Amino acid sequence: MHIKNTTTQFVSRNSSTNMERPVRLKADADAPMQTLDTATISKAVGDAVAEAVTSTKTDSPIEGAESIPGMFKVYRKDDQTWLSIKPDQLNKPFFFSSNVSKSVGENRLVGSEMGDSYLAEFRKVDDRVQLVALHTENYAAPNSPQSKFVSEDYSDSIISSASITPGKEGSEEILVPAEALLFQDIAQYKARLNRAYSSNFGLDGQNTHFTAIDNSEEQTSFGVEAHFQAGIGAPGPSTTPLRNSVLTEFRYNFLQLPEEPMKPRLADERIGHFVTTRKDYTGDEGDGLVRMVNRWRLEKKDPGAEVSEPKEPITYWIANDVPKEYRKAVRQGIQEWNKAFEAIGFKDAIKVRQQRANDKFDTMDARHASVRWYTAADVGSAVGPSHVDPRTGEILDADIRMADVFGRGAKRFLKD
Repeated sequence: MHIKNTTTQFVSRNSSTNMERPVRLKADADAPMQTLDTATISKAVGDAVAEAVTSTKTDSPIEGAESIPGMFKVYRKDDQTWLSIKPDQLNKPFFFSSNVSKSVGENRLVGSEMGDSYLAEFRKVDDRVQLVALHTENYAAPNSPQSKFVSEDYSDSIISSASITPGKEGSEEILVPAEALLFQDIAQYKARLNRAYSSNFGLDGQNTHFTAIDNSEEQTSFGVEAHFQAGIGAPGPSTTPLRNSVLTEFRYNFLQLPEEPMKPRLADERIGHFVTTRKDYTGDEGDGLVRMVNRWRLEKKDPGAEVSEPKEPITYWIANDVPKEYRKAVRQGIQEWNKAFEAIGFKDAIKVRQQRANDKFDTMDARHASVRWYTAADVGSAVGPSHVDPRTGEILDADIRMADVFGRGAKRFLKD
């Protein structure tokens, strides 16, 4: 084919008017005559189409992002964070807890507080991922008629949800913006603030941010500083510079469940225990209530020995906020419990470790049982809560908190 001093007409559509108009491309009259074979034309057209298709592809949002491996992979890029969920991690139960690391120090709103915990799972519904708390208090044998009516009459709950972010082309991983998922009032702290102060606090998402991300094969843990704000002049804490502005900090923990559930120990009503109570609808004998003792998992290294060390000891960490002058006493108090465990066949059942000032982990995560110190303007107490596997009563985490008033009060008592 020869092209010389010719005009080629194409038809173009104006997107704003939807009208067609001609576009004329005129060859240079002085240009030398060229011969284009069909192969050359075909290649040119193919290259142009490929370039057009490539240019319309959306770059992956995690291109060049920092990858933090762990239970759930985490990506970070600039000021954005994504939680990566594999398809086989959907509808697979794990342990989820929310703890309070920092608060206002009055009206029982204090730091070092263990919050709620759940058996939970991720569910994908259309273009959203839901973090769902599973109903565990009532149950029946799997695949039984009773399990059907139990599931119909006792609902699960949504903790939070977020839209899915399109990821790498061809990748099966599901990307969820961590800010959208976790910058919500998961701990239901707005209601606590408003009850305490008869106020109108709400979560200020724009001034909420991550303080830490800790990831391992066992656990994915996020520290979140959340801002709660009320209207100007609204009542609020007496301990904050502005009564209508409160910065709190939460720890949200995703923890792998034990591969093998612990064998429950049924409670005896004649003996006092902290218990986990569930109702089994499989049979119709009695009230169906199953009361399981809340306890640590202890298994002997040497099952045949009268006294044996455990396969995995209970480990308590003395948090680095415990004043140095009390650390020895705290250690001795914890170790005193070894005498009771030795009486039932376990040697050195409890180990004590000291968190150093430069240790990066937070004892408010779900992997470090701890003793912590706190203070409050109006009240002081010592409590020893725990989080348990609701299927078995196995204690998975415990954080004891002691008010500093105990040290001050004891010294005043001794001096007087």
